Amino acid sequence: ASRAISSLHYPLKYTYVFIPVLPTSLLEVLNSPTPFIAGVHATLKNDISDLLDVIIVDLDGGSVRIPECVTVPCITEDI
Repeated sequence: ASRAISSLHYPLKYTYVFIPVLPTSLLEVLNSPTPFIAGVHATLKNDISDLLDVIIVDLDGGSVRIPECVTVPCITEDI
C-alpha cells in the first residue's frame, strides 16, 4: 500500500524517507519532523490516530485524514 501512495508522485522522484512496512517497535519514527511515507499495518490504526501533524491514508478503509495544522497546497489546472 505504501508503494501505491509513492507511485502517485510519478513522474516526479520522491527523495525523502520511504519505509514500505514500519515495524511496531519503531512507531515513534512517525513523530519525525521530516517528510516520509511509511506503511503501517491496519491493526495499528488506533496507535497512530493521535498523530497531530501526519496525513494518514487508509487504503483499506478508503479514507484520508488531514489534520487541521497541515496545509495541503492546491494544484492548479494550469500545470
